[in-house]
Amino acid sequence: VDLHDIRLLRGDRHTIKEIHVPGLPHRREDVIPFRHPQKETQGHTVGRGSSGHSLILHGGRNVQDEERDQTRRFFQFVAGIVQPIVAASPAPVILAGVDYLTAMFRDLSDLPLANQGIEGSPKTISDETLRDRASQIAAERRAQAATRDASRFSLLLGTGLSSNHLSEVVPAAIQGRVETLFIRDEFAAWGRYD
Repeated sequence: VDLHDIRLLRGDRHTIKEIHVPGLPHRREDVIPFRHPQKETQGHTVGRGSSGHSLILHGGRNVQDEERDQTRRFFQFVAGIVQPIVAASPAPVILAGVDYLTAMFRDLSDLPLANQGIEGSPKTISDETLRDRASQIAAERRAQAATRDASRFSLLLGTGLSSNHLSEVVPAAIQGRVETLFIRDEFAAWGRYD
């Protein structure tokens, strides 16, 4: 996430590449040209008896407000363009960028974003470093999910909602009633099921 070089990358532990997204602007100015707000200053006087008058000035929006509004509109546009591509994949979306921009993007987006992101300007981080950091975040997410699912499995054991017997698991899997399946590494169980 960057105002001058926004990109979508797809990767795994070993590779990373930029995804060409039709219609995805790379810079905020490609969608919303920055315009300085009008300098509108208005005022009125307030009488103070014999000591004279005081002038009270007030004005419109400042440059920071205008820039924040334009950035918000840009991020909403980007999220809308990227959404169909992200929806087609179960992989987590990990944001990389400076914290105030990623926080703004999170607030405006309905994308399934990972809670943790990669801090820092993506322009100063190589794609390989982005891949390595994203892989670490994804591995931590998988470990947390496995721990959560194992705990849930233990709680449900004996309730009829979980089982560690193949004679119950295989029919449930065939009927589409298995949400999470734990398999030991290099486990094999040969047999037939009718």
